[in-house]
Amino acid sequence: MSRWWHLLGLVTLLLGGLLVVLFIVPFAVFFVNLVYRPISYDPVYVLVMGVDNSPTAGGDRTDVMMLVGINQKAGDVVISSIPRDLTVGEHKINAIYKTMGVEETKRVVSQIVGVPVHRYLVVNYEVFKTLSEAIGPVEVFIDTPMYYEDVHQGLYIHFEPGTYQLEGNELLAYIRYRHDEKGDIGRLERQREVILQLLKKAQQTLDYGRLISLGLELLKEVRTDIDLAEMVYLYSKVRKNLRIGYLSFPYAFTEEGDVVIDKSKITEFHQRLNECRVREETRQFRFLVVNNIANYPYNFDLVVKSQWISRVQCEVDTVGEELDLSPIKKNESVLFITKRGIAAKEQILRCLEKAHPTHRFQVYEPWNLDGLDLYLKMIDTLSSNGYYVEGFDALVILGVSQLE
Repeated sequence: MSRWWHLLGLVTLLLGGLLVVLFIVPFAVFFVNLVYRPISYDPVYVLVMGVDNSPTAGGDRTDVMMLVGINQKAGDVVISSIPRDLTVGEHKINAIYKTMGVEETKRVVSQIVGVPVHRYLVVNYEVFKTLSEAIGPVEVFIDTPMYYEDVHQGLYIHFEPGTYQLEGNELLAYIRYRHDEKGDIGRLERQREVILQLLKKAQQTLDYGRLISLGLELLKEVRTDIDLAEMVYLYSKVRKNLRIGYLSFPYAFTEEGDVVIDKSKITEFHQRLNECRVREETRQFRFLVVNNIANYPYNFDLVVKSQWISRVQCEVDTVGEELDLSPIKKNESVLFITKRGIAAKEQILRCLEKAHPTHRFQVYEPWNLDGLDLYLKMIDTLSSNGYYVEGFDALVILGVSQLE
């Protein structure tokens, strides 16, 4: 009898194992595939097309066209905006999607940019509203008044100069505005600025649960061949080491005013896009670093310059003399950013963090009237001691380290 019970137990075990193989394992694989599916391409290139479906916007022509390169190994995301009025053959590139469809648009763009286009994403402006309301407002600086109204599109734009925290309909109005001297190029720059900020906010605020929830919401509003599982996978690959950069598309204007490819720069553009790495563009900024350390025992100029060269690959000007910088307290660290723009501010802060990682700075933006009186006081102090400050994008008052 014990033999039969033993045999029955063995058969039950085998049946149980078979049930696991037939039912549980496929279910587990299905679940994993549902939320996490690898993409073999690296880098992955995604063509993003923004469509304005309003009656007066020309149907479903692509109002925005960007190529997004995602380097899974490095965690770099490189974005390049293609001017919608770029002339391709006898047509403008923004008409290809409407007249010839997605696949032909991918083929043409791939031929232009020199890399394969693996996926596509067609969105309308409402996506910006959804993202900003889910992730948080986007900070923008407006230096000239923006006024425009279009009753048919329900578009009402009225911004005075200043710094704004925008989301929802206000953000939509900001990125759709194109009635300034730059026209569509200016709108492209504003859209790039907003997209970069939204991506960085997503990195900082979205866990996988919120990502999946937001992804499901967005999939209702877009047309794409990227599924949610691939979105989650790509996010998992780049989230930890994410760096976001912008690669300018090389365009030029003909005498007739047409937008064309700048053939003198397209080869370098192809190389950069194939590389798909974010480069720190530090040489465009000028830094002045002023000594605010009491009784500094070393050669301040030599030490600071060598730190910036080795850590940031950037040359800086210095004032090593110990001056009375009051009302700034001795050994206090302060940064004045005089270069306008959010992207510039972020790059300057990254440079400073690399050069002086143990310091904590009080940050002011005097061009935006933030700390202007204090900045003018510093300029007066420096000039009265024979140091003439002109053309610098950032004034660094360097005190002692402040480890937290």
